[in-house]
Amino acid sequence: MTLNFGTIWGEAIALLRNDPVMVIVAMLVSTVPSVLADIFLSEGDAVRAVAVLSLVLLLFQLIIVDRSLRVSDAVSGRATGRNFFYARAFGQSLLWGLAVIGGMIFLILPGIFIALRWSIVVPVLVGKNTSVLESFAESWGMTKGHTVKLIAIFGVALSP
Repeated sequence: MTLNFGTIWGEAIALLRNDPVMVIVAMLVSTVPSVLADIFLSEGDAVRAVAVLSLVLLLFQLIIVDRSLRVSDAVSGRATGRNFFYARAFGQSLLWGLAVIGGMIFLILPGIFIALRWSIVVPVLVGKNTSVLESFAESWGMTKGHTVKLIAIFGVALSP
């Protein structure tokens, strides 16, 4: 399978159509605890709780995806695995977060632009089994020319 921008979003839409219950459960598991923390905890405690929860959920997502790809050998070379997959995934997440926060500091729009252009870093890292820097470069290239589509997708996904 060739991994490109259209394939990633097409697979996400197919997953939603084929198994909407699983998608809803995944969304609930990833959002309900955060909402409850916001409601029942003080602002500072809620921020810390959501940060810890996000890291735990990211770890579970990476473990599930990694094991699924190893079992199915869906990506060439994943059965044996490239060394330090989890370290690469954590490094990618850290760099993405720092870049987006840095962009947000500079008048918000650069942060949004960076977040959009690097929105498929994780699928590239996992699907192509690349290094962290390669996954950022691939994501940047694959999303070029799709900024309006990305704004629409994220606008719908993030709207209340």
